[in-house]
Amino acid sequence: MKITPFNEQEDEIMNLLIEAHDKFVLLNRKEGHPNELEEWTRELHFLQRILEHRILKRDYPNYFN
Repeated sequence: MKITPFNEQEDEIMNLLIEAHDKFVLLNRKEGHPNELEEWTRELHFLQRILEHRILKRDYPNYFN
């Protein structure tokens, strides 16, 4: 059994983000601009933080709204 802080849907979304990242890295190696990967990664981390914030709101509703 996999232990995760995410609910089932959040876990699926996180895995899809990881899959998209892996595919983008491969694509970027072939035909990307040098700054694209940095920009992509920055925005990917932003999306991951949104999911992480959901956990904080769920587990600590009095502190994170």
